Amino acid sequence: LGLMGGFRRPPPSVAAPSVAAETGEKDLDESSKSSKVFEGEIQTFPRDLRQYRAVTLPNGLQALLVSDPSADRAAGALAVRVGYFSDPEDLPGLAHFCEHMLFLGTKKYPDESSFEGFLAKNGGSSNAFTDKEQTCYFFDVSPTAFAEATDRFSQFFVAPLFTPSAVGREVNAIDSEHAKNLQSDGWRLQEIQKLRVNPDHPLKKFGTGNLQTLRDEPKKKGLNPRDALLDFHQQYYVSDHMALCLSSPSSLDEMQTLVERSFNQIRSASEDSQVPFPEEKWAGKVNVFDPDTRPMRVDILPVKDARQVTLNWAFECGADPLLQRRLELLKGWDYIGHLLGHEGEGSLLSYLKKNGLATAIVAGEEDDAKDFQVFSLSVSLTPLGLQEVEAVVETVFAYVNMLKKQKIPLYVYDECQRLSELGWSFTEKGEPQDLAVSVATKIHDLREKPELWLSAGRRLFRDSEGTPRDSVAPAKQKTEIGSEVVELTEQLIQALNPASMMMIVASKDFASDPSFLDQKEPIYGTRYRTSLLANDFVSSLNKATLPKELSFPKPNDLIPSDLSIRLPAQTLQEKEEQRRKRGTIGRFANIPLNGNGDGIGDTRQPMGATLQAARSPLPSVPVETEDDLKPFPAPILIKDDAAVRVHHRQDDRWLVPKASVYLQLFKPLPEGRDIAERTALARMLSLALRDHLTEFSYEGTLAGLGFDFNADIMGASMSLGGFTDKLKKFAEGVGDAVGSMESWLLEESRSGAEEGNPKFERWRDVLRREFSAFDTLPPYAHAKYWAGQAYYTERPDIASVRAALEKITPESLLAFAKTLPDDSACEALVEGNVPKDEALSLVETLRRRLKLKRPKSIDSLDPRPQQRIFELPKVKAEATKGKIAATSIRRLSFNPEETNSASRLTLQIASRDEKDVLSAQLIGDIVSTPFYDELRTKQQLGYIVQAAAATPTGIPELYFIAQSKTGVSDAEGLAERTEEFLKQFGARLKKMQEKDVKVYIDALRQKKLEKPKDLTEEASRDFTEILTGTYDFDRKARQAQTLLSMRKADLVAFWDRFISPGAPERRALAVLVEAHTPQTDGRAKKLEQQLMTASTGETEKGTAGLPLPVEHLSKGAIDLTGDLEDFKKSLPLLPPWPKGKPRLSDGSSESAFSSVLASLTGDGAAKRAGGATATADVEDIRDLRELTS
Repeated sequence: LGLMGGFRRPPPSVAAPSVAAETGEKDLDESSKSSKVFEGEIQTFPRDLRQYRAVTLPNGLQALLVSDPSADRAAGALAVRVGYFSDPEDLPGLAHFCEHMLFLGTKKYPDESSFEGFLAKNGGSSNAFTDKEQTCYFFDVSPTAFAEATDRFSQFFVAPLFTPSAVGREVNAIDSEHAKNLQSDGWRLQEIQKLRVNPDHPLKKFGTGNLQTLRDEPKKKGLNPRDALLDFHQQYYVSDHMALCLSSPSSLDEMQTLVERSFNQIRSASEDSQVPFPEEKWAGKVNVFDPDTRPMRVDILPVKDARQVTLNWAFECGADPLLQRRLELLKGWDYIGHLLGHEGEGSLLSYLKKNGLATAIVAGEEDDAKDFQVFSLSVSLTPLGLQEVEAVVETVFAYVNMLKKQKIPLYVYDECQRLSELGWSFTEKGEPQDLAVSVATKIHDLREKPELWLSAGRRLFRDSEGTPRDSVAPAKQKTEIGSEVVELTEQLIQALNPASMMMIVASKDFASDPSFLDQKEPIYGTRYRTSLLANDFVSSLNKATLPKELSFPKPNDLIPSDLSIRLPAQTLQEKEEQRRKRGTIGRFANIPLNGNGDGIGDTRQPMGATLQAARSPLPSVPVETEDDLKPFPAPILIKDDAAVRVHHRQDDRWLVPKASVYLQLFKPLPEGRDIAERTALARMLSLALRDHLTEFSYEGTLAGLGFDFNADIMGASMSLGGFTDKLKKFAEGVGDAVGSMESWLLEESRSGAEEGNPKFERWRDVLRREFSAFDTLPPYAHAKYWAGQAYYTERPDIASVRAALEKITPESLLAFAKTLPDDSACEALVEGNVPKDEALSLVETLRRRLKLKRPKSIDSLDPRPQQRIFELPKVKAEATKGKIAATSIRRLSFNPEETNSASRLTLQIASRDEKDVLSAQLIGDIVSTPFYDELRTKQQLGYIVQAAAATPTGIPELYFIAQSKTGVSDAEGLAERTEEFLKQFGARLKKMQEKDVKVYIDALRQKKLEKPKDLTEEASRDFTEILTGTYDFDRKARQAQTLLSMRKADLVAFWDRFISPGAPERRALAVLVEAHTPQTDGRAKKLEQQLMTASTGETEKGTAGLPLPVEHLSKGAIDLTGDLEDFKKSLPLLPPWPKGKPRLSDGSSESAFSSVLASLTGDGAAKRAGGATATADVEDIRDLRELTS
């Protein structure tokens, strides 16, 4: 539940207190208490089958309702038009504090963990964020629980409790949240940018809050934070200032009745007196930035080893409603950011890179509120670029001056709008929670324009009324682009002046400068110095002339023109009809919203005439149809020879003109090869390739095409995807670059050597700083790193990778590149809008361009190159009597400035049995909320608390994470609290009712039966199975069948066998990462001397990463203070992924499907899928590919 100060929100349109009659609304009946329904046409995605309704409740709350019968998730979001800009001057962080408190009990549902517990039981989640001018709350849940979840959610805004006990405890969570941000450069930079803000404007406020601002200082002033919270909620949390979006499989009528019943209870401001919108206090009345402030430079000392210059320009729009509307809908900054942040030929970045000054550039709208916007341009600098930073800035202004003097070519506007419309036309449906959040936070800006609630922010419009392009075809005249667009963009360009600029330079090189000891930002502790820009420098920026190498971008020839679906006309028509049928009929579409059991159906009146026929008790899970349970058609093996194995599926479900292509070159790591060296070489090779392809690939990225290339312990992999019209041309370009590395790699690595700035050293510098950033990761991330070091194979430690990076030469990099295509086995997947013959041609084109030599067959790999894990030792019986019954690793944080400690307790389940895998997932679901509630909400140990299940390489595990700041608990204390929780929870699990356990089982089944949301997700799932060699495309359907036979007794037996502190097969690893204090540093140094061994961290950084002894280690438990590699040598390896068989035809999936249907009709309901093995998830592959971070 966090403040996201950088969460960007567009400025508002006209802020009308109510929707005007002329917008097309009308009453449902003649009563003044009726909801108003917008009758105009809402701009929806062209291929969208969902139904939408915009309504305004009698109390003034505005809502967009989304009916999606085919959805297998439901979600909601409510945005309140108040943020930290409205914090009282003497209570910074109060809006954020209020956000936290709404989750901790309401009058109707008083238990503090009630909402989270209900969601957890029904496969859901929730979160919230506080921004400058609004606060957004959101959740998702299984559709069967949507009605009750919505009612519980509505009570946040009807009658929250703000109990004195919860207020007293939750302020510690606010403080912990702030503590976790102290080492974040993003938060630090945001605060530094306030140096030029008018002290009278609310942008100057500290929005997160901490103990000092919300407890200690108020106490000194005689203020009661709880009273302030009640007043804040009373003043600002009124229905007139709220916007809601709900998405579910239910009908629009059902959802409207639900909304009216639950949310019309919220108090309206008009019940007392009309309350103005909060921003009316300052917008147009207080300057955001001091107009007399001269252009300044701020040098800052970052946490990470960054080297960057950032230029910010402020644009104030005051309270001008027309200008606000134009900024919101026409997005002039997008066109300017497109030009300044371009990476193609003739661009700023291309010029700066060729001159050895920069490595990356980002430009766009950085910040905004109702009365201002900030445009930002950031350049990542080379060491030479830092020395010549003023020359870099002068080059930027040379380009800006060109934009001012020359008219931007119409084709630039045209391409941006066409690309926007392409994205809009083929927007994938995505997660309902994402949709709900984006819409709810948009409604405030466009209260009187419901037709744009869905499309604003997603499209580039032609005028301030929200008129879109008619097509994605090139424009033939200026009117198709819109004169307002050109006028606004030119107006904004003129605002990019040196006189209004703030120049921020960040570098670790400033650490040795004594002047940085003079100024320290008080909230985050950032060291900085300020200076005014010299008049001569400002004058040179105004006069900067354009180098001949810079120009407007050329027309993009990778934009697709053929958007046809490659299916026969008759087949396409049939499939489109099937798609429409799926979009209107789903597993949850006919479930009424009156509830049953403990739900709102028992506590409130029926939902009205539309639901009179739906009062029978709900089933605990929806009734599945054949189509629901049938797995997606799997990719078919279309070629398998000594050279390559190709899988293919031509899309006939999504019907979009896109495709995904995956190519994996399996190449076992040679015996004795240093994995750290290979990791460093692979990272540099990938960076070199991306650098070489930047100009070409950036054009593809703009046109909806993308690629990825990686080398790791499995070999090398390449993926491509996007619109199929130009996909082959794009693939040829990428393939040529990879296949011709011998011809360009050495030459490019040495370019710039004559000037003493070779490109190879720039690559090394980028990776050096990237690896250095590892030290600044939060402690819980370091805990995950140490856990991986303890039981993963082929996992080099960070110090070894850093050392290997320093030894790489251009020659060794080239030698490594030459080895990748040789003696490797190739496997590919083509999925999407590509027929079989074209798929074979595409893969063959890639193979030829990659110049693969001496190929091997896939079957020759036994086992496939893959990361595996070691079996952790069982916890000895005598160790279970102590405080931490686990093999333990205790280390100091890699960051000497870190003030937080973290623990991670991992419980490894050394089994691939499918029932054990599912039991681990169920236990993870059941335990997550109680663990969070106990350690975070009740004990207030820290902001970050999490319990979950994972399946790295298919082996299940449960992990428990907690992070706390110094003074609250050290890492060892967190681990002890975790163990104490597990001791208590075992009894709680055994007391659970069978029906309560069944709720979790049903929720997990529904997750297993969820379909992919789009073609990209489907292809990624399929390639996961291919990559591991399991080819188990029916896995989720089979797991759903297995879950039907699972009961509470299975989970209790699983707990007693694997999890309980005294469990006979408990394999536990506790990783403790401690903050640096004089005491911990002293103990670490003493232990290092005793061990007489080198630190696993970097010794030149003092005590960073050094081991510490575990103070309260259980008798008989292992304390890993020594070399982890020695520890792993004593452990057996767990089995690799089980070998499967490729799918040869569509019919091979029928047996698994029939099995699931049999289980639902009773023939197999009680049968266990004994001996079935776990298979891969997409998340597992991310973990499997993860090497050092």
